[in-house]
Amino acid sequence: MNGSPTAGQVMSRVLVAVKAGESPLMAWELMRRAGVHHLPVVDGGRLLGILTRERLAASWSGGPQEQAAARCGTCSAARARPAWGRAPR
Repeated sequence: MNGSPTAGQVMSRVLVAVKAGESPLMAWELMRRAGVHHLPVVDGGRLLGILTRERLAASWSGGPQEQAAARCGTCSAARARPAWGRAPR
């Protein structure tokens, strides 16, 4: 071993995900409470994309009422992207 951390050392054991029907406000709160910067967006057992804090902040418009009415599965912040790479811009 060359001293690099293993996946088990840097990954959390509990998966935190957001359903496509949840609001961006809920996604932001989940990220804050879990201390994560990325959330899988799921519909049933299917991965739709990865929501990042940066994309969520960049797509934020309006106040809490507007964000509570929006949905993660349809917001521009939830563009599908492979979990292992960067989303196209």
